[in-house]
Amino acid sequence: MAENNKNEDLNKEMDTLRNDLKKVQGDLREIAQTLVDVGRDSAQTARKNAQQQWDASTEQFQKYVEERPIAVVAGAFVAGMVAGIIFRR
Repeated sequence: MAENNKNEDLNKEMDTLRNDLKKVQGDLREIAQTLVDVGRDSAQTARKNAQQQWDASTEQFQKYVEERPIAVVAGAFVAGMVAGIIFRR
């Protein structure tokens, strides 16, 4: 009889342990999903910031070209000559 009680107690403890492990597994899933969501939000914010920076730089360069077209053409010519000399060798 005492052995049956021990087996029942052991079974109850095993069931409790299984339930606890299921709860831990659920908690870990929630944590992982939260991390994924935070990472996604951070990536989207970084992409938006990079796009804004790119747009601002492009606009600034366009204004520079409009204000100094001869200097830009001369710079491009010099850069082409230098590239030609480098790649000719």
